[in-house]
Amino acid sequence: MATKSTQTKRMTAKRLTKVEDGLLAASQLVDYAPVRKEYDSEQLENLRNEMQKKHEAEEATRHAYEAARDAAISIEWFASDFLIEVANQAKAQYGANSDEYASLGYKKKAAYKRSANKKK
Repeated sequence: MATKSTQTKRMTAKRLTKVEDGLLAASQLVDYAPVRKEYDSEQLENLRNEMQKKHEAEEATRHAYEAARDAAISIEWFASDFLIEVANQAKAQYGANSDEYASLGYKKKAAYKRSANKKK
């Protein structure tokens, strides 16, 4: 039996495969008649079905999450590209030294002026 502290962590793939194989083997026992009825064949089948449903739900949720993440990434890059084009339009309309261009998060052209060579 696993302790309560370890029951919140995922099983390793190896252990999960072992459990699934064991449940399958137990479900195929022809003359299985446990003394405790909560471990009978019907409960065993219910457990296998429930575990399968949970794994399918987890997989569907993972796919939905990945699709939502991909959509969010896509719109973020679209917004970034859009802002670059807005900045290009603002630069063309107002100029590279304008406050309007700078308000979009870009430096004014004057801020990039070269420093004069110092005389020795």
